Amino acid sequence: MDDSPDSPLGSRCFTLTLSTAINRGICAPYLVVCVDITDTQFQAAQLLGADARSDAVRGARLAALQTALIKASSEEGFRRTLVFHHVVKEAEAFAAGLTALAQRLHASDPELYPATIWADWLCGEHRPLHRRRVLTEFTDGIATDGTVMEKNYLGSVKVLGEGVDTSRCDSVYFADVRGSMPDLVQAVGRALRIHPGEGKTASLVVPVLLGPGETPSVKAQGKKGRRPGGGARKVTNRYVVTSYANGSRTRFDSLEIEECRMSADLQNRPPLSGISRRRFIAGTGFISGAVILGGHNSPALADPQPNAAVIEPGVRIPVLVIGTGYGGSVAALRLAQAGVDVHMVEMGMAWDTPGPDGKIFANTTSPDYRSFWLRTRTKQPLSNFLGFPLDKNVPRYTGILDAEEMGGITVYQGRGVGGGSLVNGGMAVTPRRENFGGVLPSVDPDKMYDVYYPRANAELGVGTIDLAWFETAACYQYARVGRKHAQRSGFPFVFVPDVYDWEYMKQEAAGTVPKSALAGEILYGNNHGKKSLQQTYLARARATGKVTISPLHRVTSVTPESSGGYTVAIEQLDTAGAVTATKTVTAARVFFAAGSVGTSKLLVRLKAQGALPGLNGEIGKGWGENGNVMCGRANHMWDPTGALQSSIPTAGIDNWAEGGAFAEVAPLPTGIETYASFYLSITKNPHRAEFTWNAASGQVELNWQTAWKQPSITMAKSIFDRINAKEGTIYRTDLFGLYKIWGDHLTYHPLGGAVLDKATDNYGRLHGYSGLYVVDGSLIPGNVSVNPFVTITALAERNIEEIIATDL
Repeated sequence: MDDSPDSPLGSRCFTLTLSTAINRGICAPYLVVCVDITDTQFQAAQLLGADARSDAVRGARLAALQTALIKASSEEGFRRTLVFHHVVKEAEAFAAGLTALAQRLHASDPELYPATIWADWLCGEHRPLHRRRVLTEFTDGIATDGTVMEKNYLGSVKVLGEGVDTSRCDSVYFADVRGSMPDLVQAVGRALRIHPGEGKTASLVVPVLLGPGETPSVKAQGKKGRRPGGGARKVTNRYVVTSYANGSRTRFDSLEIEECRMSADLQNRPPLSGISRRRFIAGTGFISGAVILGGHNSPALADPQPNAAVIEPGVRIPVLVIGTGYGGSVAALRLAQAGVDVHMVEMGMAWDTPGPDGKIFANTTSPDYRSFWLRTRTKQPLSNFLGFPLDKNVPRYTGILDAEEMGGITVYQGRGVGGGSLVNGGMAVTPRRENFGGVLPSVDPDKMYDVYYPRANAELGVGTIDLAWFETAACYQYARVGRKHAQRSGFPFVFVPDVYDWEYMKQEAAGTVPKSALAGEILYGNNHGKKSLQQTYLARARATGKVTISPLHRVTSVTPESSGGYTVAIEQLDTAGAVTATKTVTAARVFFAAGSVGTSKLLVRLKAQGALPGLNGEIGKGWGENGNVMCGRANHMWDPTGALQSSIPTAGIDNWAEGGAFAEVAPLPTGIETYASFYLSITKNPHRAEFTWNAASGQVELNWQTAWKQPSITMAKSIFDRINAKEGTIYRTDLFGLYKIWGDHLTYHPLGGAVLDKATDNYGRLHGYSGLYVVDGSLIPGNVSVNPFVTITALAERNIEEIIATDL
C-alpha cells in the first residue's frame, strides 16, 4: 500500500507487529487448529487412479472437508466460520451440502452436533445487495425466516477483501489453499478483526487430507525443513499490521510464514470423533496448537522428571520397594505409617509433567510418543477397525503402556509411578465370596471380606455409578444395549464399582470440566477423573514424609550381604531406554512389587544366575492370564451403541457359575456410531505357564501357548453365542485382524509366578531368605475370576499387617 497523502487511505500513520496489535487489542489473539483427516472414500478414489482434479477425487475430498468442518466447529466451539475456497463451483457445492450433513450428524449425536446451521457462499460475481444480505445473516446468526442458528458457515471465493467488516467471524477454514498469498492473508485477516474490548480468540483451521498409506507422522516427515528425530520446528510468523490516517481501517500488508505445525508424532491428538457414517477411522484427529503471541516457539519434548527423586549410590536404607503398583504402594504406605523409611524404585516415569499439548497422557484413539514403552511402532490391543490397521510408527520413548511379547501372548502392563493403575479401566471388583476359595485357598476368607477388602476399597476410593444418571446418560448407551441383550438371553447383568470420580464424569457430560472419560482417555492414562494410585495410596505415602520414589530406575540384582541385608544393583535410564548410570545400594529388607511379569522374571533370573540360589522350585510357576479374551458383536440398526462412549466400563455379564465367564461390557470409543457391542471376558481358563531361564539366550522365557486360549474362547462363547442367536446378530470380524473374531493374543491381567504359600509362605515371605518379600499380583495363581487389582490390594493389606506385626 502506498504511503502517500494522495493515496486512497492517506499517509501511513503507524506500523505495528501482529503481537503488538494483539497486545493492544487491535487484533484478536489466535489459535491454529490442524485437522488431520483419513477418509476411506477419498483414499479409494486415489487408489483407483483417478486424477486429483477429477470429479471422483474432488467430490470425495469436499465430503471429507465438510464433515471435518462441522466436527471441528462443534468440538472447538466456533460460531461463525469463513470458509476459504479457490473455485466457485466448489464453494457453492460445499455450502449447499452442509445443512443436510449437519442434520444427519445431529441425529447421530445431538449432544455434540448443532440442530440448526446457516450456510451460504459469496463470490465476486454476486451483486452488492446480495452480498450485504448474506453478510448480515452471517454476522447476526439469524436466517431470513427468523430462525436463530447455532453455527454459521460462509464460503468465500476472492470476495471478502479489504474494507469488508467480518469482526464477528471467529474462525477461518482453509478448504483450499491454492489461492494467491494476498488472498490467504486477507482470509486470515477476516478472523483477526475485532471490535474494541470484544475479547475473542480467533481460530485458523487447516485441514490435512491424508492419502493412501499416509499417517500424520508420515505427512509431517515430508515437510521441508523437519528436524531429524521428530523434534519440533521453530515457528516464525510475522504479520505487519498498518493503520492509515484517512480512516480507521486496518490492513494486513504482508505475511511471512514458515511452518506452523509440530511433528505429528509429538502431539497428543484428541480423536476426530463422532464424524459421520463416512467411516473416519480411529487414529485420525485434530490438534490444537497454540501459536503464542509474538511468534514463540512450539514446545519440544518436555522433561517429565523435574520432581523425581534419584536414589544415591552407596546409601543404606531400611526398606527398598521394587515397583510402585498396587502391592508396592500398600506396603510403602503401611511401613511409613509404622515409622519405617521407604525408598521405591520404578522402571517407568513419574508422569507428573505435561507434554507439548499441555496434557500428561495421550488419548486412547491418538497414541503418540507417550503411549508405548520403548517401541517404535504401536501395538494396540484393538489392531484393526473397519478393515484398516490402526498401529502406527511412534518415537522410541519410555511410554506408559508396555506391550511385552512372550510365549505366544502379549502382556499389557503399566509403566510409571502407579503401575497398572495408570492404564486400567478402574473396574474395582471384589470376587464373589463363593469363588474365593478357588483363588487363594490358604487365606481366611472371613478376614478378607470383613477387614481387608473393605479397607482396600476405602483407600482406593471405590464408588458406584448413579443408577438414575446411568439410565439417561448418552455416554452409557452402549452399556444399556449390553444390558438389554444380556437380560433377553437370561444372563445376570451386574453393575460394578469403579475408581473413577462419578461426579466429575457428570460434569464432563455437562461440559463444565475438561473431558477425560468422555474424551476416550483410558489405555494411555486419564488426565482427569480417575483415582489412580498417584491420587490414593501413593499420595498418602508421600504425605508421611518417609517415602521417596526414584522413577526410571531398574533393579538388576539382589544379593545377600554377609552382615545382613541385601546389596541391590540398579540401572538408571533415560527416556530412550538407555542406561545412564549404574549404582548399588544396601537395603535391610526388599519388597518385590514389580508386577506378576516383572517380579517373576527377576526372581527366576536371580535364582538361575546364583544371586539368590536358595529360592525354592516354585519360583516362576503358576502363571496365568486371568482367562482374558475379547470379542465384538455387530448389532442391528435399531440397537445403536452411541457415538459418545465413556471409556470407563461400569457393568458386566456374570455367567461364571454356569459357563465359566464374566464379561465386562466394554466401550469402543471410536467417536462414531459403530452399532457394535464390545466385551472383555475373564474366564476360568485352567492352563498355567512357567517362567524359566534360557542360559543360551540369557533371557527369561515364558512357555505360554497360543492354543491354551481355546478354553477361554469356549467359555466366552457360552454367553455370546446365545446372545447372537437370540438377537439374530453376528460377531465382528474386523477388530483383531482380517476375518478374526477373537482377541486371544493378549492379557491385561497377568497373575502368578511367585504363588502364595508355595514360592512364599502364607504372607509373601520368600522361602530361603529373611527380609525378602513378594507383595504384588505374582502371589495370585493365574486367575481371580474378576478384574484383579482390588484383590491384589486387599491381599497386600493382609500380608503387610502381619509382616509389620512380626518382622519389624
